[in-house]
Amino acid sequence: MGYSLAQTNDLAAQNAEMVLFVRQNANISSASLEKLQQVGWKLRIEDDLAFDNVDFEQIRPYHKWNLNKLRFWSWTDYDQLLFIDSDTIVKADLSEVWTTPGSKLS
Repeated sequence: MGYSLAQTNDLAAQNAEMVLFVRQNANISSASLEKLQQVGWKLRIEDDLAFDNVDFEQIRPYHKWNLNKLRFWSWTDYDQLLFIDSDTIVKADLSEVWTTPGSKLS
């Protein structure tokens, strides 16, 4: 996905950077992380969110870490943020997203 985004979008012209949220405990090899950086990803490696009274063992394995997406609300160093999940296919230029009415906080 990282490579295809860079190939179909002029990210520099859009003043956009590709930032990848990586869970600290995700067991991703350093070689894989290095390859992601080579194709243009800036990595943000963060700890899993912890919630009182949430029994993670009761959550289906493929949903278990979805609550970590709430982490994006704390990324206040960005004016805009476009979340693209890992099962999304980007087929064209995304530049229109940045100018869509309602895409910026007032």
